[in-house]
Amino acid sequence: MSEAQWKQNLRLACQIVSAVGAFSAILAYFGIRPGSNAGSQMPPAVVAPHPSIWWLVGAGVLFACSLYLSLYDRIRFKRTIADLGKQVEGWKKDAVEWQENYSIAARERGEAQTLAARFEHEKVALGKQLEEMRVELEELRAGADSRAFQKALEDDMDFQIDGGFYVRKSEADKGLVAYCPVCWKKDSKTIPLQTSSIQGCFGCSIHHTDYQTAEGRKNTEQFWRQMNTSPRGGGPNSWMA
Repeated sequence: MSEAQWKQNLRLACQIVSAVGAFSAILAYFGIRPGSNAGSQMPPAVVAPHPSIWWLVGAGVLFACSLYLSLYDRIRFKRTIADLGKQVEGWKKDAVEWQENYSIAARERGEAQTLAARFEHEKVALGKQLEEMRVELEELRAGADSRAFQKALEDDMDFQIDGGFYVRKSEADKGLVAYCPVCWKKDSKTIPLQTSSIQGCFGCSIHHTDYQTAEGRKNTEQFWRQMNTSPRGGGPNSWMA
């Protein structure tokens, strides 16, 4: 039986007792005794007590039941208040715990943000260092390639005594291709010499220098002999033409 049903049954019992008391008081008022014939007059010696006694008994029973119910409800109310107080205390503890957890989470979130910012800064710095290393590596590689190319070019350049200029070994199949020795030694540049109309004679248009092979000197002498015997003018520098 639930508590609500028990209280309802108790109230019903109180009402029944009060009704019995009131009914008994009515019977006593009219001089009727329970169990006797209706309407019979009782002798004065055996007449029921005064009706007010029954009213007082019924009222007392009703008051007692009402008082009990009132006290019971008050006790239950106090218990309910106590339970609510305990529940409120539990809520307070939960709120305090939640606040502590929130503070911890906020602190951890702040630390995480700080770490993220530091990581971003380190990533940017590392990116700059990697870029500098890449540029330096490219410069070193370019320098190494340049030195390797220069070394290969130096090995390819061959000084030809007959003429006093340089030729490249890799261009031997192209015939005689002369390079200015001044451009090569001074500026490390491979500047081809210009050919003259006299075979074996060359000249540099940058330094204005002339170079002749043995064949060129022979052809030049022959050119001058022809010039001396021929009315037509000319000169050994006709390679510039």
